[in-house]
Amino acid sequence: MKYIIVALLGGEIENYHKKLVDEIAGRFQVDFLYKQNAPTHFTLKDMSETENIGELDQVLHEFAKEHRRAPIHLEGYN
Repeated sequence: MKYIIVALLGGEIENYHKKLVDEIAGRFQVDFLYKQNAPTHFTLKDMSETENIGELDQVLHEFAKEHRRAPIHLEGYN
């Protein structure tokens, strides 16, 4: 099974991302950006494969139980 791990982003950066996609897709006629409809994110682990997705799920579940959510501060993306 293929998997990818991402951190989803919202708020001001999400608005900026959507405007940027609109501008690039319109200017360069790359409609696949609209069709892809990817959420605003950064990739923690790129596309990989595993035979045992349940084990990965369990590891991530345990990690989430042990660690608190931490804020992310982004600067200079304009």
